[in-house]
Amino acid sequence: MGRSTGEECGEGHTDERTLTDHAVRIGSIPFVVPEATLGVCRECGATYPSSREYKRWRRLFEEHQRATGNTLSPAEIRPIRECTCLNMTQFAQLIGATRQSLSHWESDDRQSEPSRMVDLLLRLVRESLGGRAIDVLGFMSARARQLGLDVDLPQPTQSTPAT
Repeated sequence: MGRSTGEECGEGHTDERTLTDHAVRIGSIPFVVPEATLGVCRECGATYPSSREYKRWRRLFEEHQRATGNTLSPAEIRPIRECTCLNMTQFAQLIGATRQSLSHWESDDRQSEPSRMVDLLLRLVRESLGGRAIDVLGFMSARARQLGLDVDLPQPTQSTPAT
């Protein structure tokens, strides 16, 4: 890293440093990287992870999400689809995904987790299969809080957005 130009100020060079407990956001979710290697600009102090380092952070984040139950596991996704009585292709079409993506998410040896949006949609589908009414915004807000996000929803109004 030692000779690249600082992007913030355009003047400096970066030196490689390892920081402990480095706070970042991965897909807007707060996460702490135990040891992060960054380029630090000598002039302005801005920090830059290399693309390889950022990919490593994503792997750590996904492992953490999986370990803490913050993303649905394959064993949780498969029954959601099966309860709809749809095959993989039909269910993938219903949720706006491809059959290949759904197959990957249901695979026990998947290499990456579903996106936060997909995970949320699947959780909403699972809730709706119980046959009760769902406060979608309330559900989404509670889920965001579980992930460490602060989302304040305004009080609902009488008007409904046009479709």
